Amino acid sequence: MSVSRRKAFVCRRCIALCLVPFCLVLRLIFSPADNNVIEVKTSMPKGRPINMENMVVAKKGASSIDGENKGATTQLQVSSLDEGEDTMNIEELMGKDGKETQDDPTATLEADTSKEEAANEFTGSKDAANDGAVAAAVETHSTKEDVTVGMRDIKLPGWNWDSVPIVIESHKLIFFTIPKVGCTIFKQLFRRMMGYENWKTIDPHDPSRNGLDYLHHYSRENATAMLTSPEWTNAIFVREPKERFLSAFLDKVKGNNGIYVINHCCPESKKKIKVYVLPNGTKVVRAFTVQEKQCVPQTMLGFLNLTRKCHDPHWAPQSKRVEHWGLIDFIGGFDNAHDDTEKLLKQIGAWDEFGSNGWGVNGTEEIFGTTKTRHATGSETRFNEFYTKSIEQKVEERYAGDYNHTEIAKALQLDGRAKDKKSRY
Repeated sequence: MSVSRRKAFVCRRCIALCLVPFCLVLRLIFSPADNNVIEVKTSMPKGRPINMENMVVAKKGASSIDGENKGATTQLQVSSLDEGEDTMNIEELMGKDGKETQDDPTATLEADTSKEEAANEFTGSKDAANDGAVAAAVETHSTKEDVTVGMRDIKLPGWNWDSVPIVIESHKLIFFTIPKVGCTIFKQLFRRMMGYENWKTIDPHDPSRNGLDYLHHYSRENATAMLTSPEWTNAIFVREPKERFLSAFLDKVKGNNGIYVINHCCPESKKKIKVYVLPNGTKVVRAFTVQEKQCVPQTMLGFLNLTRKCHDPHWAPQSKRVEHWGLIDFIGGFDNAHDDTEKLLKQIGAWDEFGSNGWGVNGTEEIFGTTKTRHATGSETRFNEFYTKSIEQKVEERYAGDYNHTEIAKALQLDGRAKDKKSRY
């Protein structure tokens, strides 16, 4: 090759390399929308200053709160699957009865594990038995005005769908949700109280789509004033720790063949497992690798060991949900969900309109009514199937902070001791 031709060749390569970034920018600007593209949305109500902490990431094409797309499952085309990637029918991954084990019967399998549900254990006070002036399901505002509100009371570090309390301004209620403690029902209730007609049919969990107000939407000064005001009610519900742990095991490990655990707890999984919905409604996922299959625990003991290194709000100690329990002036127990919810709603003037009717399959029941609208996992009745005395003891040790927490023990009538659930069944 002559010197002149060699120079021309080098010049063409330089020009081509310089054009690559320019072409990429043009592609980002003019390329058509794609269901796999991530966009930034904000769930902040109108009229409040924008704060980067209010920004959340949501998948395009996901269900909106207007009811046009029911459920939280993003409809993806078959072409979204990687070329040559093996798929499996999601029905083949279910349990023996072929049923999904979601947080409640109305919940749908999510099409993707988004950043909002990233695994983060609740972080709170170092002292799990932090004393406060709170009695179980008793309304009192005697000391919370003197509490110094911490940032963790407004928003826990990290981000998950339950790291920030929900605010119902119309009834001056601040509610601290805990996963596996009736979250789905309570969020449906709050959407109903905010006037959404589709409160019962749309998945209520994703803050970027559920239309609910959260405490971090307010300035720190306003949030502090609300938390410490005697005119506001700060409420939380708790659940017997062993029953809650079993519910997490049935839902997140046994449910859908452990996809949740693989996506959140398995470092061997280099690519998230997504559930795709075909035009005919069939749900498919890519085939699991050997390492991913081995990562999913098959026993309660294996799951218990996994929770020690994989922190997630679905099995985090409840005592760590709040930094200053002295701010909480109403604690309800999930074992007594109907009566305690009725007390709370009557206290804030919302029972007759929102709690006494409209619930159940036919909409004729009270909230947490006669059919015991609870978790689809059925953990309350499957206790003896999964617990041995040895496993019970290990789980009690794991959640000693909950059992020894003064206010949680009062709400669950534990009297500071581990409750013998086996005697109830």
